[in-house]
Amino acid sequence: MSEKYEGPRNCILSLEKILKYDRVTRAMNPSYPSNLISEQWELLSGLIPAPKTGGRKRSVDMQAIVNAILYILCAGCAWRMLPNDFPNWKTVYHYFRRWQTGYVI
Repeated sequence: MSEKYEGPRNCILSLEKILKYDRVTRAMNPSYPSNLISEQWELLSGLIPAPKTGGRKRSVDMQAIVNAILYILCAGCAWRMLPNDFPNWKTVYHYFRRWQTGYVI
């Protein structure tokens, strides 16, 4: 089930719907409380912009990027304090800024 990106308001509404989660399912994934479960990622993955044409292919998992952004937002820590379980903080920040200026988030 994938939804197309139709503007910032719809994206925010979709995120609100996605972030309502089942506590039992969340408890089965002990890594970080802010991580998306697979059902949430299924809904959100359709909102992630496609990679640019040409150039290198993406070498980073987009779900890991989203989980890292959610970790930063929930923990309220600095980008450089992102745990090593996530992609490099510069990569995560790059996607965050690109999506923020492109009205994805």
